[in-house]
Amino acid sequence: MKHLVSLFNNSLLLICMSIIFSACNSRKERIEKQINILYSNKIDIPSSKMEVIVYDSMYLHKKPNYRVLVYLDSTECTPCYVSHYHEWEYILKECRKYEPSISLAIIIETKNLSEDVKEKFLAPTFDRTILIDKNGVFRKRNPFFPESQIMHVLLLDKEGRVILVGNPLSNKKVEELLYSKLRNS
Repeated sequence: MKHLVSLFNNSLLLICMSIIFSACNSRKERIEKQINILYSNKIDIPSSKMEVIVYDSMYLHKKPNYRVLVYLDSTECTPCYVSHYHEWEYILKECRKYEPSISLAIIIETKNLSEDVKEKFLAPTFDRTILIDKNGVFRKRNPFFPESQIMHVLLLDKEGRVILVGNPLSNKKVEELLYSKLRNS
């Protein structure tokens, strides 16, 4: 009887581990698929259809060679994001060491952004473009854009093709890849 109980427990453990591993593989495969879809499409930023808080001078006067796109949707904490805003200044400064023609565009999808949060976005003095998407036009123009927040920061080339997916503020490897891509361009 002990042997049967032990066999049953081992079998149950194997079944549970198989389910966990398949769930992990399924999630990984889903993320890889979404990233591949991003790489195979161009991102369209319909800035004329959005409210502009501030325009990067490079964004306004000429098309930069590269653009870091940060997308914040209504599920993300915009006021929390503002607290990390100064980190983008550092990242952009480092990027410009390798590629001077790069801009930062932040799209905030929200029906209503408080004046307090707008003021916080205006406080830093570095060049960036901040757009408020009140009607979801970015998602309408880019229906393939993933829901997952881990894919809401992109490096785009001049044509809007995705060069890199990932947030350099939260992942040091992505930050190193970002600098490497620009250095080798």
